[in-house]
Amino acid sequence: MCEMSGMFMALNPYLYPRSYLIRSHPGDTARSEARTFVCGPMNEKLYQVPLSAIPKDLGFGYGCRAGESVSGSKDAELNTEQMRELLYHEFTGCMAGRTMWIVPFSMGPLNSEFCKLGIEISDSPYVVAHMYTMARTGIEVLKRLSAPNAYFLPCWHSVGLPLTPGEKDVPWPCRKENNRKFIAHFTTADPSCPEMGPYSVMSIGSGYGGNALLGKKCYALRIASRMAAFEPVKWMAEHMLILHVRHTPKGAPAKDYFLTGAFPSACGKTNLAMVEVPREFADEWKVTCLGDDIAWIRMDTQGRLCALNPEAGFFGVAPGTSNESNGNAMAAMRAGNTLFTNVGVTRDGDVWWKGKSPEMPEHLIDWHGVPVETHGLDKEALSKLQNTIAQPNSRYTTPCVQCPSVDPLWNAGEGVPIDAFLFGGRRRSLTPLVFRCPDWEDGVLTGATLRSEQTAAADRPEGSLFFDPMAMRPFIGYNMGKYFDHWLEMGRLAPNHPDIYCVNWFRRAKEGKKDFLWAGFGQNFRVLRWICELAQAKRDGRPLPQANTPLGLVPTCQDLLLDREGVHVGPLPAGMTAPKPMGCSCILEVTPTDPEWHQELLDERAFLDLLGSDLSEGMKTAYNRRVDRFLASGLDQTLARLKYPLGAHPMQLA
Repeated sequence: MCEMSGMFMALNPYLYPRSYLIRSHPGDTARSEARTFVCGPMNEKLYQVPLSAIPKDLGFGYGCRAGESVSGSKDAELNTEQMRELLYHEFTGCMAGRTMWIVPFSMGPLNSEFCKLGIEISDSPYVVAHMYTMARTGIEVLKRLSAPNAYFLPCWHSVGLPLTPGEKDVPWPCRKENNRKFIAHFTTADPSCPEMGPYSVMSIGSGYGGNALLGKKCYALRIASRMAAFEPVKWMAEHMLILHVRHTPKGAPAKDYFLTGAFPSACGKTNLAMVEVPREFADEWKVTCLGDDIAWIRMDTQGRLCALNPEAGFFGVAPGTSNESNGNAMAAMRAGNTLFTNVGVTRDGDVWWKGKSPEMPEHLIDWHGVPVETHGLDKEALSKLQNTIAQPNSRYTTPCVQCPSVDPLWNAGEGVPIDAFLFGGRRRSLTPLVFRCPDWEDGVLTGATLRSEQTAAADRPEGSLFFDPMAMRPFIGYNMGKYFDHWLEMGRLAPNHPDIYCVNWFRRAKEGKKDFLWAGFGQNFRVLRWICELAQAKRDGRPLPQANTPLGLVPTCQDLLLDREGVHVGPLPAGMTAPKPMGCSCILEVTPTDPEWHQELLDERAFLDLLGSDLSEGMKTAYNRRVDRFLASGLDQTLARLKYPLGAHPMQLA
């Protein structure tokens, strides 16, 4: 059916068995953040500060809005019941002339008491095919739904383009006008139909990715994050990968460590989730993947936080993925059952995007379906042309079970106990390769003020910084200040909570060089190894090293088994030469007296002030302690005025 309609194109079965290429409309290629709404109880605000009052140079914008803008006003929005009425009107007759599909699904393993059920109705075959990969579907889900008092999330989706009798359809139906797209999450019951429960999702106008696969970001993050904070037994729904690191010393039993990590886009999240251990460590160490995008986190009977992956597939960004950067992802695609969206294709049915191979193959067709002409182009022109072959947000969708590095516990219903949380952004200066936060509260502050640089594909200047709290800015399903407090509360509830770390693979030399100081990819394992060693010391009851910078504990070159030039220290496998130097000492430097830290703390304060009265005393205290540590390290004493006067209005500087 999908092939006959022109939406799916079969690929070469010898290269990618049972796999297809899909091309979306050029105006429907990514999540529509500006058209995403979280509609909560009346008078509940997602943010205290109106959008128009946020300084443009701060690098922060609303992740979701509470309602559609009222005509003629920058900040006034429709309330929840007005939004519900608007969406009901939009859905009236929206599927005329199309097939309506009903997709019962489960987010989370069906053998888990924590799985969440949903039913998505949609008029898009693209949605049906992708939900089959990304969620659990089938007879077992129907059995769970038939249980007495079984709850499911109602998910409504439509491309919003009805057909009249005899009208010919287009390969990718959607609404071309962005202001006619709506991705709305309701977190309070419909007064006219309370038996359907307090939550629902209604999405219309877009057929792409997270706008349409409503079990993914909509349910597993936005709705789930609110459920997690407001249910009697508290839990967490986070935009995090889950890793399993196993150390098997010679002649000793294996030791297992589990890490989760939150990263904004273009910060190497999927590559880290499927990281391959470098040869120099492969005899004793192994890393496997439990999930690359979302973690649901609950406390077990031992007071530990345990994570499970609610998804069943990978929905990864294609550009930049290669055998060198992520061999496991490439192998998962080649195993078949893979859906590619908006990538290039060769005449013999292979797919291509920039970074997949050093050289661009001949006879390419770009993601618009247009043959690529390379005759007479010089090297610079060819390089620019490579960027246009696949859409920057082009995707591959493939089952988790096909990944060679998938962990045997990836489908475990009880989850795995977390040893460390990682936060990471793309920073060219200041932030070192890795540091361990002094305590849970400072770790929460580190995640809350997480910043990353814009990439060339974004609409802000390349290199400009933006705030992405916990890498969750577009996915928080309730008030941001309460979300930060929920993190603080989980630390208090879980006596054996994990430590929190911050990583930065993207630091560059100050002399204006474009090259990164750190090799990244597989070498990131050195950081994971150091974190696991600290986790083991904590398990054994051994004292941990004290913080050696105002940020917390930064490792030495020796801790990463490198000398000061970044050359590997220690034995190597037979026939292997030492990897190239990585400038280890430079990437671990923290200079507390650098005036840039003053500006960094100023920006953090300005961001926190956006929360207004929603900023809790706990967050203010954590910020004040950070300021105190920089003051004690010699930073300009005028910094003291940034501290919050506890108990005072948060917008008032001391």
